[in-house]
Amino acid sequence: MGYFKNNKGRYYSGVIHHFSLFNFGISFMVTVIACLVALVLGVIALTSHRAQRNHKRIAFIRRYRHPQGLLAKLAEKHPPLTPREQQLVTRGLRKYSWSLGV
Repeated sequence: MGYFKNNKGRYYSGVIHHFSLFNFGISFMVTVIACLVALVLGVIALTSHRAQRNHKRIAFIRRYRHPQGLLAKLAEKHPPLTPREQQLVTRGLRKYSWSLGV
């Protein structure tokens, strides 16, 4: 590729560098598309993180065992409760914790 002389007497390599609205439009579109892709990937990452966090919370609540003294205190405060009813109270506590999203 050789050098050419333009009408002002300057040499150039044959590639014309100039600003045009077409070049600006493509550059702008690429920037907008890149921003949209980044936004979509960010939303996907955030949604995935929240789902994983909620899964961990639910697993913790399911595995949680109430302290042994809890049923004894419950029986002491409310003597007419049967062991079955005490178990229902602890299940209700677990469901309440679940609804809070602890």
